Amino acid sequence: MRPVSSRSRSFVIVLLSLGVSLGAVVPSPASASTVRLRVTVKEAAEITFPSGQEVTLQARPGERAQGSLSVQLRSNAPWVLRLAADRRPVLPGETPLVNLVQWQASGRQGTVGQASLQDVASGQPTGESGVTITFAFEYTASYDDAPGDYAADIDLVLAAPL
Repeated sequence: MRPVSSRSRSFVIVLLSLGVSLGAVVPSPASASTVRLRVTVKEAAEITFPSGQEVTLQARPGERAQGSLSVQLRSNAPWVLRLAADRRPVLPGETPLVNLVQWQASGRQGTVGQASLQDVASGQPTGESGVTITFAFEYTASYDDAPGDYAADIDLVLAAPL
Protein backbone atom coordinates (compact mmCIF):
# COMPACT_ATOMS: atom_id res chain seq x y z
CA MET A 1 0.00 0.00 0.00
CA ARG A 2 1.19 3.31 -0.93
CA PRO A 3 1.09 6.16 1.60
CA VAL A 4 -1.40 8.98 0.89
CA SER A 5 0.34 12.20 0.19
CA SER A 6 -0.74 15.44 1.71
CA ARG A 7 -1.58 16.70 -1.74
CA SER A 8 -4.03 13.80 -2.35
CA ARG A 9 -5.50 14.30 1.09
CA SER A 10 -6.13 18.00 0.29
CA PHE A 11 -7.81 17.05 -2.97
CA VAL A 12 -10.19 14.62 -1.21
CA ILE A 13 -11.05 17.24 1.41
CA VAL A 14 -11.72 19.83 -1.32
CA LEU A 15 -14.01 17.34 -3.13
CA LEU A 16 -15.89 16.56 0.08
CA SER A 17 -16.29 20.29 0.82
CA LEU A 18 -17.47 20.93 -2.71
CA GLY A 19 -20.03 18.11 -2.43
CA VAL A 20 -21.35 19.52 0.84
CA SER A 21 -21.50 23.02 -0.67
CA LEU A 22 -23.23 21.81 -3.83
CA GLY A 23 -25.77 19.98 -1.74
CA ALA A 24 -26.69 23.25 -0.06
CA VAL A 25 -26.91 25.10 -3.38
CA VAL A 26 -28.76 22.49 -5.47
CA PRO A 27 -32.37 22.30 -4.30
CA SER A 28 -33.81 18.97 -3.39
CA PRO A 29 -37.01 17.79 -5.10
CA ALA A 30 -40.12 19.67 -3.81
CA SER A 31 -42.88 17.93 -1.88
CA ALA A 32 -46.49 19.14 -2.01
CA SER A 33 -49.94 17.96 -0.96
CA THR A 34 -53.43 19.43 -1.13
CA VAL A 35 -55.58 20.21 1.89
CA ARG A 36 -59.30 20.78 1.42
CA LEU A 37 -60.92 23.68 3.28
CA ARG A 38 -64.55 22.92 4.06
CA VAL A 39 -67.02 25.53 5.31
CA THR A 40 -70.42 24.33 6.52
CA VAL A 41 -73.21 26.89 6.73
CA LYS A 42 -76.09 25.63 8.84
CA GLU A 43 -79.75 26.53 8.41
CA ALA A 44 -80.74 29.45 10.58
CA ALA A 45 -83.80 31.58 11.08
CA GLU A 46 -84.61 34.39 13.46
CA ILE A 47 -87.61 36.50 14.30
CA THR A 48 -87.34 39.86 16.00
CA PHE A 49 -89.69 42.48 17.34
CA PRO A 50 -89.33 45.24 19.91
CA SER A 51 -88.62 43.96 23.43
CA GLY A 52 -91.64 43.94 25.71
CA GLN A 53 -93.95 44.29 22.71
CA GLU A 54 -97.62 44.26 23.57
CA VAL A 55 -100.70 44.61 21.42
CA THR A 56 -103.43 46.59 23.15
CA LEU A 57 -107.03 46.58 21.98
CA GLN A 58 -109.52 48.92 23.67
CA ALA A 59 -113.23 49.21 22.94
CA ARG A 60 -116.62 49.78 24.52
CA PRO A 61 -119.32 47.14 24.01
CA GLY A 62 -120.51 47.18 20.41
CA GLU A 63 -117.25 48.79 19.18
CA ARG A 64 -114.53 47.12 17.21
CA ALA A 65 -110.98 47.42 18.60
CA GLN A 66 -107.98 47.08 16.29
CA GLY A 67 -104.26 46.79 16.83
CA SER A 68 -101.20 45.60 14.96
CA LEU A 69 -97.81 43.99 15.45
CA SER A 70 -94.94 43.93 12.96
CA VAL A 71 -92.22 41.29 13.18
CA GLN A 72 -88.99 41.04 11.19
CA LEU A 73 -87.70 37.64 10.16
CA ARG A 74 -84.60 36.39 8.38
CA SER A 75 -83.78 32.93 7.14
CA ASN A 76 -81.21 31.31 4.89
CA ALA A 77 -83.54 28.39 4.11
CA PRO A 78 -87.24 27.93 3.30
CA TRP A 79 -89.34 28.93 6.32
CA VAL A 80 -92.83 28.98 7.78
CA LEU A 81 -94.15 31.33 10.47
CA ARG A 82 -96.76 29.87 12.79
CA LEU A 83 -98.88 31.43 15.52
CA ALA A 84 -99.76 29.56 18.69
CA ALA A 85 -102.34 31.05 21.02
CA ASP A 86 -104.31 28.16 22.40
CA ARG A 87 -105.94 30.21 25.11
CA ARG A 88 -108.47 32.99 24.77
CA PRO A 89 -107.68 36.28 26.52
CA VAL A 90 -108.87 36.10 30.13
CA LEU A 91 -109.28 38.34 33.16
CA PRO A 92 -107.02 37.55 36.14
CA GLY A 93 -109.90 35.43 37.52
CA GLU A 94 -109.86 33.29 34.33
CA THR A 95 -113.00 34.83 32.84
CA PRO A 96 -112.59 34.68 29.04
CA LEU A 97 -113.73 37.21 26.47
CA VAL A 98 -117.08 36.35 24.92
CA ASN A 99 -115.99 36.77 21.27
CA LEU A 100 -112.76 35.52 19.74
CA VAL A 101 -109.92 37.90 18.88
CA GLN A 102 -109.28 37.66 15.13
CA TRP A 103 -105.89 38.04 13.46
CA GLN A 104 -104.90 38.56 9.85
CA ALA A 105 -101.44 38.55 8.22
CA SER A 106 -100.03 37.77 4.79
CA GLY A 107 -103.47 37.04 3.38
CA ARG A 108 -104.26 34.47 6.08
CA GLN A 109 -106.51 34.79 9.08
CA GLY A 110 -107.31 32.95 12.29
CA THR A 111 -108.34 33.37 15.89
CA VAL A 112 -106.54 33.74 19.19
CA GLY A 113 -107.69 30.75 21.21
CA GLN A 114 -107.49 28.09 18.50
CA ALA A 115 -105.94 24.92 19.89
CA SER A 116 -103.38 24.21 17.14
CA LEU A 117 -100.51 26.03 15.44
CA GLN A 118 -101.82 28.30 12.72
CA ASP A 119 -99.73 28.96 9.60
CA VAL A 120 -99.27 32.70 9.09
CA ALA A 121 -96.75 32.99 6.25
CA SER A 122 -94.08 30.98 4.48
CA GLY A 123 -91.38 31.65 1.94
CA GLN A 124 -87.98 31.04 0.46
CA PRO A 125 -84.70 32.25 2.00
CA THR A 126 -84.98 35.95 2.78
CA GLY A 127 -81.33 36.97 2.64
CA GLU A 128 -79.74 39.39 5.07
CA SER A 129 -82.43 42.07 4.72
CA GLY A 130 -85.25 39.72 5.78
CA VAL A 131 -88.98 40.31 5.47
CA THR A 132 -91.55 42.09 7.63
CA ILE A 133 -94.83 40.41 8.55
CA THR A 134 -97.56 42.64 10.00
CA PHE A 135 -100.37 41.19 12.07
CA ALA A 136 -103.71 42.97 12.35
CA PHE A 137 -105.73 42.05 15.45
CA GLU A 138 -109.42 42.83 15.86
CA TYR A 139 -111.99 42.35 18.59
CA THR A 140 -115.61 43.43 18.91
CA ALA A 141 -116.45 44.01 22.56
CA SER A 142 -119.72 42.69 23.95
CA TYR A 143 -122.03 43.77 26.78
CA ASP A 144 -121.43 40.24 28.08
CA ASP A 145 -117.72 41.06 28.61
CA ALA A 146 -116.99 42.21 32.17
CA PRO A 147 -114.90 45.41 32.32
CA GLY A 148 -111.19 44.76 32.87
CA ASP A 149 -107.86 43.92 31.29
CA TYR A 150 -107.95 40.53 29.56
CA ALA A 151 -104.67 38.91 28.55
CA ALA A 152 -103.35 35.98 26.52
CA ASP A 153 -99.88 35.00 25.36
CA ILE A 154 -99.23 34.58 21.66
CA ASP A 155 -96.24 32.50 20.56
CA LEU A 156 -94.73 33.07 17.12
CA VAL A 157 -92.77 30.08 15.85
CA LEU A 158 -90.38 30.37 12.90
CA ALA A 159 -89.43 26.94 11.56
CA ALA A 160 -88.58 24.88 8.52
CA PRO A 161 -91.62 23.79 6.47
CA LEU A 162 -92.93 20.29 7.18
